[in-house]
Amino acid sequence: MGSSRKEAEKKQTPKKQKIVFTAIHLMKRKNHNGPQESEAASGISTEVTLFHQRNNKKPRTISYTILSLTNNTQVSTQLKLFDDTWPTANIPVAKEYFEGVRKKREMANSKIAMMKHYSPEEEEEERMKGVSTKLKLYNDPWNIKKRLTKSDMGHLCRLLLQTSPMEKYVLPFLNRHQINEVQSKEGMRVMVWDQDTQSQHSLIMKKWSTSKSYIFIDGWTQKFVSRRNLKTGDEIGLYWDPYNSIFNFHVFQRAA
Repeated sequence: MGSSRKEAEKKQTPKKQKIVFTAIHLMKRKNHNGPQESEAASGISTEVTLFHQRNNKKPRTISYTILSLTNNTQVSTQLKLFDDTWPTANIPVAKEYFEGVRKKREMANSKIAMMKHYSPEEEEEERMKGVSTKLKLYNDPWNIKKRLTKSDMGHLCRLLLQTSPMEKYVLPFLNRHQINEVQSKEGMRVMVWDQDTQSQHSLIMKKWSTSKSYIFIDGWTQKFVSRRNLKTGDEIGLYWDPYNSIFNFHVFQRAA
């Protein structure tokens, strides 16, 4: 019984192959006629699937892929989320979607543009809080810089700083009581963090009424000039940290 079934299947095999080859031959003929030429030019794959259903068994599937390409056809396998060359112009749903995306982008760009404009009141408020929401590529914190002179190294034992940077970068972040202390005869004691040596020191900051400048006294020579071996011509930097109420100190360049 089993041998007779195998012999019957062998006899049917040439018939199946003949059907498959006939289908492929028809597809090739169709591929050279009319609409199929556009498929070849665009690199479209045509798949032919033949199957035979046996009783109470899964279908046997035979798949053939015929890909017709001309010599000048270029096919890209690059995956893209969106390509401007896609034919979506006549699809209503696609038009609505991309129009919505465009409007959202315009709205986002307008909001970003609004962030670039500040009123004087808004800038003053941020300056008092010690924060800034302005977008910058880089902001140098060392806004008080000076090349040391002989008077900073002499017997006066004080560091002299110009009025403009002090009143622009330090005083706006002090409260009224602190400002009164700075302008008083005694001055205000401040802490100074030396970033180069990772050490903290105290000085007195006050306004020098005779020259309308600001000075650091009460230990400048001992705690900085001698300790750091500072010389005339060295460039130093300071900036006030309003969050920790402390000055930061750094030696940028030594004199040649």
